[in-house]
Amino acid sequence: MNALVLIGLCLLVVPLQMQVAGLIAVAGVRPDLPGALLYGIGVVGGPWVGGAAGLVVGLLMDRFSAGVVGPQVAAKICIGVVGGLLGRRLLLADARTHGGLSLALFLLQGIWMTVTIWWRTGSGWRELYLTAVPEACYTAGIVMIGLWLVRRRIGEQAERLTLLVDR
Repeated sequence: MNALVLIGLCLLVVPLQMQVAGLIAVAGVRPDLPGALLYGIGVVGGPWVGGAAGLVVGLLMDRFSAGVVGPQVAAKICIGVVGGLLGRRLLLADARTHGGLSLALFLLQGIWMTVTIWWRTGSGWRELYLTAVPEACYTAGIVMIGLWLVRRRIGEQAERLTLLVDR
């Protein structure tokens, strides 16, 4: 992956989340566009690239949220690294497999963010099932569609790779 494209995506995804996510919200549920992007970057670029992108995006998100620096950084690094590890192990997996795995990962992120809110304020468990679960489902759907489109685009290369592996 081109380094300039990666840096541009990481810098643009946070303002994009702030501006566009509200426009594509369904019943008030916004997708986690940076999380979906980081999962994709991890799958395509590997765990180190996904973790570095997660660090940059997490720092930007924590900075723009006017909250404590740390929770988003940890969550986004984990999404990038785990996406990279899954991408290495499941290179030829279909979009549904990555959708299910990313759903589990985004549910864990929702639980993590709920625990950090609870730790600071003493409340927030209601938000887990009202916001975090639908957001995780929505974001996993975006990951499925995105990886399906990427796989479709490079499908011929993946088929060639499968033929080489089978020999």
